Amino acid sequence: MVYSEDEFPLSSRIFILEGRVSSKRIKEYKESIFPLAVKKYKDKLDEEWETAIDKYLQIPALNTHGYFLASYSYTDIYVGTSFDVVYKYSNVKTGVKTKAVILAIIHEWAQIPVPYVGSGHKSICLIDFPEGIPKNIIDLPEIDDWSVIDKRVGLCSEATWNLFLKI
Repeated sequence: MVYSEDEFPLSSRIFILEGRVSSKRIKEYKESIFPLAVKKYKDKLDEEWETAIDKYLQIPALNTHGYFLASYSYTDIYVGTSFDVVYKYSNVKTGVKTKAVILAIIHEWAQIPVPYVGSGHKSICLIDFPEGIPKNIIDLPEIDDWSVIDKRVGLCSEATWNLFLKI
């Protein structure tokens, strides 16, 4: 089943990042995990997934990019989705307006780039902050697996953030 953001109240439209993926883990992913996963699923990939893999391979490494462990998605989130605000999940008043664009989504189980993360699933996301990586993001802990942590950040639209500021 495909979920649309419009099916969810404005107050629940938050994409939560649990931490930054370590450079060691990214290197391991690119050098061994990714090639093995592509080989494993090669005969099962549809055109949409093959396109996601091809696009992932063409993304240049820039200092405005980062890999993040994303918590359970509130809806289907596609590559190219953008957000307007980042804030410490424990304190909405720490929000800063900044553009954040999802460049790639790596499936939590298959370990290959996919066109979207489905509602209720976790993922590893490559996100671009074209205006520079905000302090809220830089301060995220560097982790290599989904852990229960209290330093998460939320990404959301300006409309969602403004709603929270009024509460």
